Amino acid sequence: MKTSIRSFRSENVAKFVKALLDCDKATATKLLSELDRFPILITRNILKAKEWLSNKARGTERYGLIASSKGQRLKPYGIFVELKIDPRNWFLNSKSDIRSSYFLEYVA
Repeated sequence: MKTSIRSFRSENVAKFVKALLDCDKATATKLLSELDRFPILITRNILKAKEWLSNKARGTERYGLIASSKGQRLKPYGIFVELKIDPRNWFLNSKSDIRSSYFLEYVA
């Protein structure tokens, strides 16, 4: 069985997200019960999500926002998917750099 390097810790995270976005409640519920190592929360409040993420990250854990390239209706929430990120800044720069993923302003 092949496992993506992106999901080497749990291939079921991607499956859970897909089931959730597909509104497949039975599959999402089953997969969520298997993901006890992952803090998975759902909210409609982007500010609360950003605050939670910033407060829960430990040490040098990298965090940031990702969005679908087709998510054009995210603009009202301050998420502009058409902006191109510089991967070097987004992935490598420190928490003090506004272009880094840590600032939760630019999305990949």
